[in-house]
Amino acid sequence: MSESQYVASAYPTEWTVADTMSHIGSAAIIFKRGVDDSLEGRETPSQFNQSVWDVWNAKTPHAQVTDALSRTELSWPNCSN
Repeated sequence: MSESQYVASAYPTEWTVADTMSHIGSAAIIFKRGVDDSLEGRETPSQFNQSVWDVWNAKTPHAQVTDALSRTELSWPNCSN
């Protein structure tokens, strides 16, 4: 995929490909933290999700796509097999 495609419309059409990948990447971080906290008997801080979204929203489209791909590979390493 070329970098120009990162800002092309995705589904839903209000989102770009980079927006969609940002959603997937941030969700991977939020989900993993929730699972880790549950397993450790901790409560996830109420501001955690927003702090993750703020970081991902500040990324460039290129970083949103590439970081989401690397984040999901780290979170679920056996899913590509």
